[in-house]
Amino acid sequence: KLFEQQSIYSNRNVYVESYSNNNQSIRIEIKCYSNRTSVFFNETFLLLFHTL
Repeated sequence: KLFEQQSIYSNRNVYVESYSNNNQSIRIEIKCYSNRTSVFFNETFLLLFHTL
């Protein structure tokens, strides 16, 4: 199952992407870049939602 990109938020140092898959799960990627050449933070959160 592929995630479809829903929204992007970005500023100078933070880049955030969010994806959803049939409204059943949402994956949020938060990427923070330092002023140097390396990425010092890159986490992926997987939020699972249960239907009622």
